[in-house]
Amino acid sequence: MSSQNLASSSQLFLILESCFEKWPICLQLLYLVFSFSGGWRVVGSDQPVIAEPGDDVILPCHISSRVSAVDMEVRWFRDTFEKPVHLYRFRKNLLGTQDRAYQGRTALSPEALQTGDLSLHLRNLRPSDRGVYTCLADDGKSCFEKWLICLQLFYLVFSFSDAWRVVGSDQPVIAEPGDDVILPCHISPRLSAVDMEVRWFRDAFENPVHLYNFQENLLETQDRAYQDRTALSPPALERGDISLRLRNLRPSDRGIYTCYAHDGSQYEEGQTEVIVAGQ
Repeated sequence: MSSQNLASSSQLFLILESCFEKWPICLQLLYLVFSFSGGWRVVGSDQPVIAEPGDDVILPCHISSRVSAVDMEVRWFRDTFEKPVHLYRFRKNLLGTQDRAYQGRTALSPEALQTGDLSLHLRNLRPSDRGVYTCLADDGKSCFEKWLICLQLFYLVFSFSDAWRVVGSDQPVIAEPGDDVILPCHISPRLSAVDMEVRWFRDAFENPVHLYNFQENLLETQDRAYQDRTALSPPALERGDISLRLRNLRPSDRGIYTCYAHDGSQYEEGQTEVIVAGQ
């Protein structure tokens, strides 16, 4: 937004709420509202949204005058405008350019849009969902942003001396059907993961590709498509190597895999992409 546009706004509200409760994940709402004479504005919540991994949450956002948003563009995004978390336009959800990390996990309510409610439904919350979210609406009459809403999702685990993180792979794993592959992932620094929970999953946190906890492989809730095809290496866990071994690769195995680790107080995750050649 240009300095001229900023100068033309009659009011600027900056609200930042602190969140001190000891929850694994906290969504903190920071919103900037620009009010223009005769125009509409968008209002967020001044209360934090608190949730845990796997929860379904609503990121609140609505038009103050409750005018219909059915014919507006509604775009939720994080770092990149062109890579939306969710995009609604032309009375449709246009998900062709959606950030793949959010595929199958977001929704707007058609009924709510009629009353100016732009809230985003986000399912199966992941630690990697933390960050700043922007909700942008365009009624086709303005050439600059009238308002901005940001949601900040962050851990209440700060930078202690013993903090660690999970590192996935920035290179995809490419293999042929029938191959055995390793999906790389490790803890940095190389702390032992023997006493941690290690969960590999794709679309659903509660439907793991592989789950290790209490020093055991707990496969009762494992996605049936992966039964008898996955393993973690016990010696590798001692070195913080939480890579997943996946046998007999199938075309349906292609996609983004999330590696999630929990030591009882801190949650972290990384991602690895699998590409099945010829698919």
